[in-house]
Amino acid sequence: MYNLTAEDTKPGTTFADIVDQRFVSGTNPTCTREEHLLSCAAVKSGEPVQAYFELINGRTILMNLQPMPDGGWVATDDDVTEQREANRLITFLAHNDVLTGLPNRAAFSEKIDEAVASLHSEGKLFTVFMLDLDKFKNVNDTLGHPAGDQLLRETAHRLQSSLRDTDFLARLGGDEFAIIQASAENPRQAATRLATRILTIIAQPYDLDGTLVCVGASIGIALARERADTRAEMLKMADLALYAVKNAGRQGFRFFDAGILAALESRRQVAEKLRAAI
Repeated sequence: MYNLTAEDTKPGTTFADIVDQRFVSGTNPTCTREEHLLSCAAVKSGEPVQAYFELINGRTILMNLQPMPDGGWVATDDDVTEQREANRLITFLAHNDVLTGLPNRAAFSEKIDEAVASLHSEGKLFTVFMLDLDKFKNVNDTLGHPAGDQLLRETAHRLQSSLRDTDFLARLGGDEFAIIQASAENPRQAATRLATRILTIIAQPYDLDGTLVCVGASIGIALARERADTRAEMLKMADLALYAVKNAGRQGFRFFDAGILAALESRRQVAEKLRAAI
């Protein structure tokens, strides 16, 4: 595990000497020699100590130190690299999209709940964007799913590059993305600037293995009102605004407003009358 010889660990060798040999063999922890010795010396308090150490060779060691009644300790070192990597992967997959590496729908739901809580407790406004790509299905149908996957990865990169560190981007599935824009002095103005920037960068041609493809984006925007909003309300407003953009011909953005609900209600009434007439 540590590339030490029998001579390096013969009876009578001090712990400090063994640590020094590990620094020579390249199996030392990423911390300094002094920090490592101090962390192990903590066992002198009489309580068992358990600690993870990252080695400079990329391995992870779990060290269990058990004090002995007459002084000193018994140490058990376990290489838990694979176990830790598996746990990291499980955690990553629970909150991230495999294709793009972006946070997934579950992570987005948690983030928007945090934003709503901050709105309730501190009055911090925020803005939700719902976005999907125009003509994405055409890319999948004509060039195949690998090309569609490449386009989604590039879209994720373009969107990420257009945001501030305080903003949050997630892929909800398919060609659907969502953004939480942190509070700004003028939320509507900031949202307009971001939406315009996104439309511009998405409209730039994509090079998919030598084939140039042009797509667009439709964006629905919901501004958090000063009264309390729930996650469901925010998502519904952004979704309805996105639907209005698509219904108007795509390739654009729209803020949610009462007019959208009125138009939907009118369409619903017409559909009911037609159904009754048929």
